[in-house]
Amino acid sequence: VEVYSLSNNKVEFVLKGTCSDGQFKISACNTDYKITLYDLNLTNPNGAAIYIGADVTSKAFIYAPEGTANVLTGCLNENSENKATLKGSADMIFCGRGQTKVLSQYKHAIDTNGEIYFRGGCKLNIVTEDNHLSDTDELPGDGVHANGNIVMTGGEVEITSVGDGVQSGDESVVLKGGYLKVTTTGEKAHALKAAKDVNVVDGALHAIVKGAASKGISTDGGFVMSGGTV
Repeated sequence: VEVYSLSNNKVEFVLKGTCSDGQFKISACNTDYKITLYDLNLTNPNGAAIYIGADVTSKAFIYAPEGTANVLTGCLNENSENKATLKGSADMIFCGRGQTKVLSQYKHAIDTNGEIYFRGGCKLNIVTEDNHLSDTDELPGDGVHANGNIVMTGGEVEITSVGDGVQSGDESVVLKGGYLKVTTTGEKAHALKAAKDVNVVDGALHAIVKGAASKGISTDGGFVMSGGTV
């Protein structure tokens, strides 16, 4: 399913049901919108399950209603298109109290050129798996990757990744609330990685790193902890 143009305010897309080989794609949009995951089980073996095109600069509110269980699966082979199972081009805001699992085997699980926010009672299980057949294959990517800031203000997010758990390519990672658990297994994989700062203001971070030369927190800027638990 592809949306070519969206200009009306307060538009909501409700995605539900099961599809083993499909994609929901937004190609053009100039207003903020809401994507509701309502007991959705969507798989795209060859790319992103949800793909927001490069021309879309408006915010995506990704909402899972309480009581729902959702699974997004993508990038299951080495020739998969896109960079993630949930791929965006602008800001993503995760909210709602439903359960959402995002799984990738060859790319990132969640990736956007904008910023990522986890807020409220959101509950996410984010996984990149190593399902490669040879040592020459590209390793799976990060659990959560953004070029902008990655900010958590609430909810529960559990990430199991081969690459970095949470990485901001150009900005900072900020933990203001909620519970974030990150387990990484790859060589030189970090639980949190930022081009600028990592700031822990409140909430809790539980980091487990298993690979050679891996780090719990890696930053090219500074690390400031003013509250919370690590």
